[in-house]
Amino acid sequence: MIPTIIIVSVVAVGIVLFFVIQARVTAGKKEKLSPEAKTLNKKAAKLHGLAKKGDGEAAFNLYLMGKENLTVKGFKDKYKEYWTHLERAAKRGYPQAQYEYGLSKLYLNGALAVPYLEKAAEAGVIKASLALVRFYDTLSIGIKYDNFTSPDKKTCIELKAKWLEVAAEAGDDEAQASLGFLLLNELKDTRGALYWFEKAADKENSSGFLGAAQIYEKRGGYEKALKYYTLAAKQDYTSAQYMLGKFYLGDYAYDKEKALFWLNKAAEKGDIAATPAMDFLAQAYENGEIVEADPEKAAQWRKSIEKAFADFRKRNDKIEAKAEKDLQDG
Repeated sequence: MIPTIIIVSVVAVGIVLFFVIQARVTAGKKEKLSPEAKTLNKKAAKLHGLAKKGDGEAAFNLYLMGKENLTVKGFKDKYKEYWTHLERAAKRGYPQAQYEYGLSKLYLNGALAVPYLEKAAEAGVIKASLALVRFYDTLSIGIKYDNFTSPDKKTCIELKAKWLEVAAEAGDDEAQASLGFLLLNELKDTRGALYWFEKAADKENSSGFLGAAQIYEKRGGYEKALKYYTLAAKQDYTSAQYMLGKFYLGDYAYDKEKALFWLNKAAEKGDIAATPAMDFLAQAYENGEIVEADPEKAAQWRKSIEKAFADFRKRNDKIEAKAEKDLQDG
């Protein structure tokens, strides 16, 4: 009778030999690539060759290819290193790469990122201009970032205006309207503001309509003010509906029915932007000058205002909590 220990040893040796043989067989075979992997590797190899010769666009396309195909089995690792390709493309002057690379570094290393974004913006990448606007906006309200020396508030506002103008000149209607409000409220340039508001209004931008309406109303151009307020209000712009309602209570176009229609339309949105209209109606029902006094309706609007602010604070708390978590995770 064969001892148990010998049987166990023979079985163990057999198992080991089986796996050794399998490993050798597997090693002797080339991994069969899928048609997709073959095609990707071929395209990537061509781009990689061009990128090594200094082609920024090729490096950027290689970055996109790597980013989009990380999970493709058989796609070579050196092509998946997309951040390396993005940095190479940015350094070689490809504008879209300069924007994406600059944006990725902006709040971590502004001194490194800002020059890349500036180059991209000057080359016509509107998103780069707007990224710079947002960055200087945060600096203007006192937020500090490591590795970046913040200019004073006045300079930050001037830089915001500079980069907004770059985007506005490129035809971005939101930038045109934003530049209008910046010139009007911060730099006190009413003429410049109206120019950009009307540029935005030509593209049916609701903020452009509203800004132009406000300037014309202050100047006594009531016909144009009414036109622009109405155009913005019909686009469901809450602030414009509120201002149009108030406009209909003025001497030029007095119409109480229209005024209440637009004031209620704005107030019924129930959000933070609707609070001026809610407050206006609450006061109206309290003093009884525009409508019959009604303390109950006045109280309802006051409660709606409280709810709008509570919802706003709750939403902000969630956003701040998420931002804090992202920073900790990052």
